[in-house]
Amino acid sequence: DTLRKVVEGGRSARNTAGLKIRQPLQSICIHIPDPAKEEFLRENAAVIRDELNVKAVDFATDSSELITYQVRPNLPRLGQRFREDLPRIRQEIGRIPVADLIRNIRESGKIDVNLDGKTIELGEEDLLVEPVSVEPYAAIEMDSLVVGVHKELTEELLQEGKVRDLIRQVQIMRKNARFAVEDRIRVFSAFTPEIRSALDRYETYFCNETLTKEIVADYQPGEFSDTIRVGQESFPVGISRYSD
Repeated sequence: DTLRKVVEGGRSARNTAGLKIRQPLQSICIHIPDPAKEEFLRENAAVIRDELNVKAVDFATDSSELITYQVRPNLPRLGQRFREDLPRIRQEIGRIPVADLIRNIRESGKIDVNLDGKTIELGEEDLLVEPVSVEPYAAIEMDSLVVGVHKELTEELLQEGKVRDLIRQVQIMRKNARFAVEDRIRVFSAFTPEIRSALDRYETYFCNETLTKEIVADYQPGEFSDTIRVGQESFPVGISRYSD
């Protein structure tokens, strides 16, 4: 169940950041206060890497490394009760450290605000608590579990993402062409400069995944052709079964 929650949280964090699962990421960082569960996740790091398409699985010693909070008064609710004192209540809330606010809310369901020696008790419903991811992560909190994906993309990661997308579409072409699973192929395309650069870096990976024996840098329709779109770039691709 813990492993499933981490994977679901990682996918949700990806969606929040607009990062498709085909785009490789540097890492995922996890905070979980239970040492036994953390050890279990460490033992299953390979599964997490594969499911979330990340290069590394890291662990945070404190959730504040991944997520913080903005705490604001619930104005529609408090305005009816306090009216002229509302600006001062907002000011006093801002003076209390966020960590103390969150701890008090979680432990007792309330916070105390002092106005001119008078203590005003504010419950959870009187406050708006908004989680905020700590850069460079897009983080999701699920009870005591916090999962953050590293959202900064290097040129190498971007290129790998493009090649993965290209692989997926060439595999669809193979299927639509009714090639046998074991058929080796020849790929024809005048790739755009960006795609060509990405292929130069990941050509072996592309060829292994698509069973490509030869890439011809000139478009021909071959036995089957289609127009492929990778990111914002579109280009025609032809494929044929390979024979010596």
